[in-house]
Amino acid sequence: MIRDHYGLAAFRSRQQAIYFANQLQRAGVRASTVNTPREVSLGCGISVRFDPGQMAKAQSLLRRTNPTTLIGLYDATRDERSVALKRVSTSSF
Repeated sequence: MIRDHYGLAAFRSRQQAIYFANQLQRAGVRASTVNTPREVSLGCGISVRFDPGQMAKAQSLLRRTNPTTLIGLYDATRDERSVALKRVSTSSF
């Protein structure tokens, strides 16, 4: 049973994660900083969570800002036991 579905951007830098969350919010996307799921083993421990329907807007913003510490962009699905992450292509960043 799926409990939650969301977009997730993981960073190596807390500063860039917070900056990206603020940029999404300024673009009208509800976003928040969250603990990085253990399935993403790298990074600073903070990721940006946003509505998965806003993935294209998040990708566009990442292209414009070109963050150097981005680990990855994910489509995340959480159930009662774990988080499943599907990596979204970042080859054009």
